[in-house]
Amino acid sequence: MKETQFVAKFRKLVLNRHACSVLNVHGHMMQGVGWPDMYICQKIMGQFWIEFKVHPNKLSKVQEQRIDELRRKNVPVFVITLEEEYIRLDLGVLEDRTCYALAWEKMVNLLCEWTRILAG
Repeated sequence: MKETQFVAKFRKLVLNRHACSVLNVHGHMMQGVGWPDMYICQKIMGQFWIEFKVHPNKLSKVQEQRIDELRRKNVPVFVITLEEEYIRLDLGVLEDRTCYALAWEKMVNLLCEWTRILAG
């Protein structure tokens, strides 16, 4: 699966289940570099950013710096990576920082649980 397909599937699942407002961010010359792929806000879950990757692609150095910058400002940023047999979710808030979800539903549930906690 390509990253654009991965993002589209996630967006559809989240919009259908959680009545979120979603902004897809596409890199181009009029925008700063390194911003995550998607901004989501929802009444209960709050506001957060998501960066999507499909294995074997990894975060670029600029993306790592931007994500660290946002996290230092207490802005939740999650990295979701589609691996060959599972979805990896870097919550950025745990000691271990990574959860492994075998299914889409479990991954979305984990994400929603942590965003509700972060939103207070």
